[in-house]
Amino acid sequence: MEVSRSNFKEHVDTVLKDIKTCSFISCDGEFTGIRNDNFRCMPFDTIDERYEKLKQGNMKYLMCQVGLSFFFLESDGSYTVKPYNFYILPSAAASTDDTSNFVCQTSCINFLTSHGFDFNKVFRDGIPFLKPAEESKALDRLMESHEKKQKSTFKSDKLDTPTSIKPVDEKFLQQTVLQIKEFLRTAAHGDKLNLESTNSYRRKLLYGRLGEIFGDTVTVEVMGIGKQRPLIVTKVDAERKKEIELEALNKKLRELEDAVGFSQVVKEISISGKILVGHNMLLDVMYLISQFLAQLPNTYKEFKPMANEIFPKLMDTKVISSTYLFKDNIEFNSLEEMNKILHTSLYQQIDCEIAEGFPDYTNADAKFHDAAYDSFVTGKCFAIMSKHIGSQASPPVQDIISNSSLLNPFLNKLVTIEYSNIMECSFKSLCL
Repeated sequence: MEVSRSNFKEHVDTVLKDIKTCSFISCDGEFTGIRNDNFRCMPFDTIDERYEKLKQGNMKYLMCQVGLSFFFLESDGSYTVKPYNFYILPSAAASTDDTSNFVCQTSCINFLTSHGFDFNKVFRDGIPFLKPAEESKALDRLMESHEKKQKSTFKSDKLDTPTSIKPVDEKFLQQTVLQIKEFLRTAAHGDKLNLESTNSYRRKLLYGRLGEIFGDTVTVEVMGIGKQRPLIVTKVDAERKKEIELEALNKKLRELEDAVGFSQVVKEISISGKILVGHNMLLDVMYLISQFLAQLPNTYKEFKPMANEIFPKLMDTKVISSTYLFKDNIEFNSLEEMNKILHTSLYQQIDCEIAEGFPDYTNADAKFHDAAYDSFVTGKCFAIMSKHIGSQASPPVQDIISNSSLLNPFLNKLVTIEYSNIMECSFKSLCL
């Protein structure tokens, strides 16, 4: 299911419920860039060097599509799956850091478009996001502004106007004041007067002049965006003005809630503590944290406990496929090749049914590099692997995903480079 800004509110409650009730979650991301030649990772990099290069060279790009598949284990051992595609775009109005910039790599954009990626859905209807720290700062600013208005009068709040005004601007002020006076002569409380668009300097002059002349008998609201913005003057009494200010605050609070957007989904995944599965997922994890939750620390030593705390149950299918249980059969462990081998007679298969209202990836042609499809394939591969791991136990275990120590050897181990080096995010084990 495709989710964008226009239908995010419609689906978000269901998504949050799915996170709480599913058996495990698989994820995949698509990015506007994937590497920086100035920070190219080399085969013999240490884990600390690898992390620093990824942080410096990759985090300036955007995770523009997030695929999440929620797997629900049924009583008969089959799975019901809900695959979602989320299109992501930062809100320039709300974000306060570099994530409000859109940086891309031509080769990456060409690659995605060649696989059917529609960037119009990102640019036109991408879901915004705010990290919790940004949300907190924005909320503090809103409440501070509201409290200031409650304690101040229109007149005293606008005293920082220039003392020297050009004749042409003075003429503008006088004409506007006459226009408002004429409006107020016959206006009832609540009536509005639309003023012509003007620049920020003249708006500031106007605030000061209107405060001196009209006090709290009018409110002034700026409309639209850009340098030239119209003003709306409303005739009010003191009580009505307080009501208008409260309405304005509530409107801004709703806008802030909308701006948080996809971050609340990632936050709920973290809170749930559910197994989060990916394939070669180090970069996905770094983006999920840095883009939606918190700024990445400078060193791997600091990142390790952070990642472990935010996502306590990470499972990387590339790591699992590299172990003795699978590596003899899975020579090349790209997602596509791994998926082919795991769906042969070498391994016991599982039944997966796509929930009603979701695209049926089980019978579709391969759509690799679509985040939802990749997350579905990754999750299904993990389910097959888990079933095989359980079958090799003595005695065999049917369900090792719900609660079994058989998965512990793979917990929080992430591939760091293409040469089978593995990074652990666990506190309990040494880093390889």
